[in-house]
This record gives sequence, structure tokens and C-alpha cells, in this order.
Amino acid sequence: MICQKYLAANSLHYEIVSEDVEIDFEDERQNLLTAPTLNKGDFSYDTYHRLSVMYDHLDALQTQFPSKAETFNLPGQTYEKRNIQAIRITHNITEESSKEKPLIWLDGCIHAREWVSPATVMHIIDSLLGLQEADKAVEMEQLLEKYQFIIAPCINLTVTSLVTLTIGCGGKPGLPQGASITESHGGVAASTNSATG
Repeated sequence: MICQKYLAANSLHYEIVSEDVEIDFEDERQNLLTAPTLNKGDFSYDTYHRLSVMYDHLDALQTQFPSKAETFNLPGQTYEKRNIQAIRITHNITEESSKEKPLIWLDGCIHAREWVSPATVMHIIDSLLGLQEADKAVEMEQLLEKYQFIIAPCINLTVTSLVTLTIGCGGKPGLPQGASITESHGGVAASTNSATG
């Protein structure tokens, strides 16, 4: 209320987007907990996914587009001895000449709490392969003729595997995809006194 009075007194326009963010978080958490489980290899953009879901999707794309996509692990491992999976996308991927094309590197989730970038990078992957942005299919094909893309959707594996399993859901197995991250945010919201805001 103090903020609203200040804004009004200074003729600053404002809009209340949510009367109670804690209720919004709880609604989202409930929606994620009741969301149907994806089939192995499927991917959606309406929730946050664990690392295994992203890697399963990359593997499925390699199978679905054998002339355009191949998955591989980047050299080395993380501190926790985890592999970092990437996908290479271009035309005629099995031909040695495809490795001579100019390379474009994209990665996501390089920082802790960077939840949206993996989905953004996955959307780019799906767009390059024609599963998204169908109205830009011609442009995507031209890009694949000219360039090779190497894309690693998650560099900081701790964020999407270890943190979501231990902090996000208290290590409880069997929660639906995305529920752990939402519970992590929900815990923060629950600890905030909404009456003060």
C-alpha cells in the first residue's frame, strides 16, 4: 500500500499484476504436480525439465533426423563426473565435408538459477530441425546448408539435476517433470510474508 501511495503521489503509472504471488506460485505448483508425464524423447515448453528429459529429447532428434542431427558428449566431465551432451545440426551430417562448414556454438544454463535458457536453446534446436517456427522453414534450411550448429542446452548440470532433486523437492523421487523446480520457487514464496507487500 505504501508503494501505491508513493506512485500515485508522484503521478507514476502502475499496474497490479497479482494480488498475492504466493497463491500464484501454489497454483502453478499444483498444475505441475498434476501435469501428464511426457513420453521418453518428448519435450514441451510450458514447464521446466530435468536434465534427463532434455538429453532424451536430443537422442530422439538424432533418431528422427539422422541426416541432420547427431549427439555427442563434450570432452571432459563436470566436477561431479557427469557428461555434458551436445547436438550437432547441419545438412548432410554424415558427410565429412559437413565438418568444414562455419560453426555456430550455442549453449544454455551456464549459471545457477538460469532456468529459462535451456528451454530457449531447446526451442532453437527444434526450430532448426523444423519442429518449431514452421513459417521459417526455408530460412532454417538455408542456415543448415551454410552452417553447422553445435548446441549444448545445459552446461551447468548441477542446476538441472542435483539441485532440482535435492533442494527443489527434498530428494523425493517420483515427482512429475518440473515439479521440483516449482517447489523450490514455492518454498521461497512460502517463506515470504505476503501481508507486507
